[in-house]
Amino acid sequence: MSDDVQPVFAETIAEAAKSLGVHERTLKSWLAEGAPPKTDDGYNVDAILQWRAANRKTSDLSLEDPDEFKLRMALAKLKEQEGKADKVTEEAAIAAYKKHLLAEGLIHASSANNTFANALKNIRNRLQRIPVELAAGYAPEIQRQLERDLAQRIDIALRALRIELESGIDDD
Repeated sequence: MSDDVQPVFAETIAEAAKSLGVHERTLKSWLAEGAPPKTDDGYNVDAILQWRAANRKTSDLSLEDPDEFKLRMALAKLKEQEGKADKVTEEAAIAAYKKHLLAEGLIHASSANNTFANALKNIRNRLQRIPVELAAGYAPEIQRQLERDLAQRIDIALRALRIELESGIDDD
Protein backbone atom coordinates (compact mmCIF):
# COMPACT_ATOMS: atom_id res chain seq x y z
CA MET A 1 0.00 0.00 0.00
CA SER A 2 1.45 3.40 -0.91
CA ASP A 3 1.85 6.17 1.65
CA ASP A 4 -0.67 8.54 0.01
CA VAL A 5 -3.61 6.07 0.15
CA GLN A 6 -5.57 6.31 3.38
CA PRO A 7 -7.14 3.13 4.80
CA VAL A 8 -10.93 2.89 4.77
CA PHE A 9 -12.53 2.73 8.22
CA ALA A 10 -16.11 1.80 9.12
CA GLU A 11 -17.65 2.76 12.45
CA THR A 12 -20.01 -0.22 12.84
CA ILE A 13 -20.02 -3.88 11.89
CA ALA A 14 -22.93 -3.18 9.57
CA GLU A 15 -20.97 -0.49 7.71
CA ALA A 16 -17.84 -2.64 7.54
CA ALA A 17 -19.79 -5.66 6.28
CA LYS A 18 -21.45 -3.49 3.62
CA SER A 19 -18.07 -2.13 2.53
CA LEU A 20 -16.71 -5.68 2.32
CA GLY A 21 -19.79 -6.96 0.49
CA VAL A 22 -20.54 -9.63 3.08
CA HIS A 23 -23.24 -10.30 5.65
CA GLU A 24 -22.73 -9.04 9.21
CA ARG A 25 -22.63 -12.64 10.50
CA THR A 26 -19.80 -13.39 8.09
CA LEU A 27 -17.78 -10.43 9.34
CA LYS A 28 -18.44 -11.41 12.96
CA SER A 29 -17.22 -14.91 12.14
CA TRP A 30 -14.05 -13.48 10.58
CA LEU A 31 -13.45 -11.31 13.64
CA ALA A 32 -13.83 -14.36 15.86
CA GLU A 33 -11.28 -16.18 13.66
CA GLY A 34 -8.72 -13.39 14.06
CA ALA A 35 -9.50 -10.62 11.56
CA PRO A 36 -8.29 -7.19 12.69
CA PRO A 37 -10.67 -5.93 15.40
CA LYS A 38 -12.22 -2.51 15.77
CA THR A 39 -9.81 0.21 16.83
CA ASP A 40 -10.42 3.77 18.00
CA ASP A 41 -10.69 4.73 14.32
CA GLY A 42 -13.20 1.94 13.61
CA TYR A 43 -12.93 -1.23 11.53
CA ASN A 44 -10.03 -1.05 9.06
CA VAL A 45 -11.72 -2.44 5.96
CA ASP A 46 -8.45 -2.67 4.01
CA ALA A 47 -6.73 -4.60 6.82
CA ILE A 48 -9.70 -6.99 7.05
CA LEU A 49 -9.50 -7.57 3.27
CA GLN A 50 -5.79 -8.29 3.53
CA TRP A 51 -6.40 -10.67 6.45
CA ARG A 52 -9.13 -12.42 4.51
CA ALA A 53 -6.90 -12.88 1.46
CA ALA A 54 -4.18 -14.38 3.64
CA ASN A 55 -6.57 -16.58 5.65
CA ARG A 56 -9.10 -17.56 3.03
CA LYS A 57 -10.44 -21.04 3.56
CA THR A 58 -10.42 -22.99 0.38
CA SER A 59 -13.48 -24.92 -0.61
CA ASP A 60 -11.10 -27.29 -2.37
CA LEU A 61 -11.24 -30.62 -0.57
CA SER A 62 -7.57 -31.27 -1.18
CA LEU A 63 -8.27 -33.86 -3.80
CA GLU A 64 -4.55 -34.51 -3.87
CA ASP A 65 -4.93 -36.25 -0.49
CA PRO A 66 -7.60 -38.98 -0.80
CA ASP A 67 -7.44 -39.69 2.94
CA GLU A 68 -8.41 -36.11 3.78
CA PHE A 69 -11.27 -36.26 1.28
CA LYS A 70 -12.50 -39.54 2.80
CA LEU A 71 -12.24 -38.04 6.28
CA ARG A 72 -14.28 -34.98 5.31
CA MET A 73 -16.89 -37.14 3.64
CA ALA A 74 -17.08 -39.37 6.72
CA LEU A 75 -17.50 -36.30 8.95
CA ALA A 76 -20.29 -34.99 6.71
CA LYS A 77 -22.04 -38.36 6.86
CA LEU A 78 -21.58 -38.44 10.64
CA LYS A 79 -23.22 -35.02 10.98
CA GLU A 80 -26.11 -36.21 8.84
CA GLN A 81 -26.50 -39.31 11.03
CA GLU A 82 -26.37 -37.16 14.18
CA GLY A 83 -29.21 -35.06 12.78
CA LYS A 84 -31.27 -38.18 12.11
CA ALA A 85 -30.48 -39.52 15.59
CA ASP A 86 -31.62 -36.24 17.16
CA LYS A 87 -34.90 -36.49 15.25
CA VAL A 88 -35.44 -40.10 16.38
CA THR A 89 -34.63 -39.09 19.97
CA GLU A 90 -37.22 -36.30 19.83
CA GLU A 91 -39.83 -38.66 18.39
CA ALA A 92 -39.07 -41.20 21.13
CA ALA A 93 -39.48 -38.52 23.80
CA ILE A 94 -42.88 -37.59 22.37
CA ALA A 95 -43.94 -41.25 22.27
CA ALA A 96 -42.78 -41.74 25.87
CA TYR A 97 -44.78 -38.68 26.93
CA LYS A 98 -47.91 -40.02 25.23
CA LYS A 99 -47.36 -43.40 26.89
CA HIS A 100 -46.99 -41.65 30.25
CA LEU A 101 -50.29 -39.84 29.72
CA LEU A 102 -52.05 -43.11 28.98
CA ALA A 103 -50.42 -44.84 31.95
CA GLU A 104 -51.57 -42.06 34.27
CA GLY A 105 -55.14 -42.62 33.14
CA LEU A 106 -55.41 -39.29 31.39
CA ILE A 107 -57.72 -39.29 28.40
CA HIS A 108 -58.03 -37.23 25.27
CA ALA A 109 -60.45 -34.28 25.37
CA SER A 110 -62.57 -35.66 22.50
CA SER A 111 -63.14 -38.91 24.42
CA ALA A 112 -64.18 -36.96 27.49
CA ASN A 113 -66.52 -34.77 25.41
CA ASN A 114 -68.15 -37.83 23.78
CA THR A 115 -68.65 -39.50 27.15
CA PHE A 116 -70.10 -36.31 28.60
CA ALA A 117 -72.45 -35.86 25.60
CA ASN A 118 -73.72 -39.47 25.96
CA ALA A 119 -74.29 -39.00 29.70
CA LEU A 120 -76.28 -35.81 29.05
CA LYS A 121 -78.35 -37.58 26.39
CA ASN A 122 -79.21 -40.38 28.85
CA ILE A 123 -80.13 -37.84 31.55
CA ARG A 124 -82.35 -35.95 29.11
CA ASN A 125 -84.15 -39.18 28.08
CA ARG A 126 -84.80 -40.07 31.72
CA LEU A 127 -86.03 -36.58 32.54
CA GLN A 128 -88.45 -36.68 29.61
CA ARG A 129 -90.04 -39.88 31.02
CA ILE A 130 -90.78 -38.23 34.36
CA PRO A 131 -94.07 -36.52 33.28
CA VAL A 132 -95.60 -39.82 32.14
CA GLU A 133 -94.57 -41.58 35.35
CA LEU A 134 -95.82 -38.78 37.62
CA ALA A 135 -99.09 -38.28 35.79
CA ALA A 136 -99.87 -42.00 35.96
CA GLY A 137 -101.05 -41.65 39.56
CA TYR A 138 -103.70 -38.99 38.74
CA ALA A 139 -107.19 -39.17 37.31
CA PRO A 140 -107.32 -39.90 33.58
CA GLU A 141 -109.02 -36.53 32.88
CA ILE A 142 -106.00 -34.51 34.07
CA GLN A 143 -103.17 -36.91 33.16
CA ARG A 144 -102.71 -35.54 29.63
CA GLN A 145 -102.65 -31.90 30.78
CA LEU A 146 -100.32 -32.73 33.69
CA GLU A 147 -97.93 -34.58 31.35
CA ARG A 148 -97.83 -31.55 28.99
CA ASP A 149 -97.24 -29.08 31.86
CA LEU A 150 -94.46 -31.19 33.40
CA ALA A 151 -92.85 -31.85 29.99
CA GLN A 152 -92.90 -28.11 29.26
CA ARG A 153 -91.25 -27.26 32.62
CA ILE A 154 -88.57 -29.93 32.12
CA ASP A 155 -87.94 -28.68 28.58
CA ILE A 156 -87.51 -25.09 29.85
CA ALA A 157 -85.09 -26.28 32.55
CA LEU A 158 -83.09 -28.33 30.01
CA ARG A 159 -82.83 -25.34 27.64
CA ALA A 160 -81.65 -23.10 30.47
CA LEU A 161 -79.08 -25.73 31.44
CA ARG A 162 -77.86 -26.03 27.84
CA ILE A 163 -77.44 -22.25 27.57
CA GLU A 164 -75.55 -22.17 30.87
CA LEU A 165 -73.28 -25.04 29.81
CA GLU A 166 -72.58 -23.51 26.40
CA SER A 167 -71.71 -20.13 27.90
CA GLY A 168 -69.41 -21.88 30.42
CA ILE A 169 -67.61 -23.66 27.56
CA ASP A 170 -67.16 -20.39 25.67
CA ASP A 171 -65.65 -18.72 28.76
CA ASP A 172 -62.97 -21.44 29.05
